Amino acid sequence: MDIRHLTFFINVAEELNFRKAARNLNVTQPPVTRAIQVLEEELGQELFIREKQKIRLTEFGTYFYEKAKKQIKEFEALKKVPQNIKEHGDSLRIGYCVSAYTHFLPEMIEDFRVQYPSLHIDLLEYFSINDFEEKLLSNQIDFAFTYVPSKSKQLKFQNLFTEPIKVVVRDDNPLAEKESIGLPDLENQTIVFHPEEIIPDLRAYLTLLCNNHGFQPQITHNLCSQNSRLIQVSRYGGITIVVSSLREYCANNLRFKNIEIDKKIISELTVSALWNPKTVSKNGIKIMEWLTSKKYPSSFLRIIFDCYTFYI
Repeated sequence: MDIRHLTFFINVAEELNFRKAARNLNVTQPPVTRAIQVLEEELGQELFIREKQKIRLTEFGTYFYEKAKKQIKEFEALKKVPQNIKEHGDSLRIGYCVSAYTHFLPEMIEDFRVQYPSLHIDLLEYFSINDFEEKLLSNQIDFAFTYVPSKSKQLKFQNLFTEPIKVVVRDDNPLAEKESIGLPDLENQTIVFHPEEIIPDLRAYLTLLCNNHGFQPQITHNLCSQNSRLIQVSRYGGITIVVSSLREYCANNLRFKNIEIDKKIISELTVSALWNPKTVSKNGIKIMEWLTSKKYPSSFLRIIFDCYTFYI
């Protein structure tokens, strides 16, 4: 059984006529008939019920038709991988969230610059999981690092690390004197937050908890970028919530505080690697290798092996 046999079978199944299928395939009828016979012999099942003037699929033939179409679709996707390597062999396009940049991306980029001096790297910051998914599925980026794991069945992800989150206030805000901030402290504060589509669970959870305490959070600005939110609070006050690693890069008049709820702290976001297994380039696999060797041993070993099967 090979791809050619499956292609012949799909054409016959759709035309329900050997002669028409052969014409569509630009071959004579005998090779088509023989291909179906080979499939039936290998499968040990009849694919067609042959009548005097027509043929029709058996129950097993109908089932096998759906499976064969899926196999052909996956094979066509694999055929595009070499072209992807050809088109992007000297480039690497990475979509990222800010935590990936503050934790390891500069180090990785510098290592790649030394090891692969001809490799051109584009770093593209995105914010919502929809943006990451769209760019990966349309082959506009090779690899991504995001806070929200994708639910797309066409993409793969690997959790990497957790990043603590903090409430940030300006140093002239009375809350700056507190070691941690509870929900009641938020009641009279204006909040600079992210749009709902960025990290929907965090925003929805915080809103629910505030409602349970009898007030609606005063979200006055929706800004995608965490850095933009820090600038807004630094200049005009209010509070925001960002990852703790930005403390090193923010204005001197900002203070990072824990947020405490029922003596438990909303403490972290999970950062995940995200890629499209059907279009990932060899340069994308280099990222997995680097992360495995430098940061997250064993996380990608099996995945790297699976990805390399695309190139064998």
